[in-house]
Amino acid sequence: FIIGKPGSSKNLSIAILQSNMSGPTATRPFWRKMPSLHVFQFQCSPLTTAEAIRKQYDVAVSFQSRSSDTRVVLLLDEVGLAEFSPHKPLKNLHSMLTPSSSKRSPIALVGLSNWSLDASKMNRAIVLSRPDPTENDLISTGDAIIQAIQLDPKIQKKDSSSQSIPPMPPRLRRSSSIKTYWLPQI
Repeated sequence: FIIGKPGSSKNLSIAILQSNMSGPTATRPFWRKMPSLHVFQFQCSPLTTAEAIRKQYDVAVSFQSRSSDTRVVLLLDEVGLAEFSPHKPLKNLHSMLTPSSSKRSPIALVGLSNWSLDASKMNRAIVLSRPDPTENDLISTGDAIIQAIQLDPKIQKKDSSSQSIPPMPPRLRRSSSIKTYWLPQI
């Protein structure tokens, strides 16, 4: 499970994996050694049923059985919303996460959620939790974006006489120790 607030790049992390893990056609040698990745996405909601999740799981398992050079992932997006379903669809996850035989599950299952699920599910899986960014994280991210804007020759500023991004006016600053910048109109 990948847990984090909205906008914390949960879906992006899966998209990056999928774009890199393309098997022998991968752009980098490291990723060519890995199998290609095929993601079956299921969008959970408060109306999700156990049958719908099971059906998508069975489709993914069937695809995996026909594709030896591919690793199949069932992605349960917004899996936390399914906890509110009167159909209790997440009870299905127990059998998917803990196969009855001694063999491991034929596919990988990844759940993305904005909050932690109940312990009976979380204890059967690896949990990655994306904490809130610190103020320093936000500042360094902003600085990196500003640098990219300033260095990218493809980005044309409306006012070519302005070579740098002006600092925020002092009356709008929260703290004098933090540099804050206005982004130019581009």
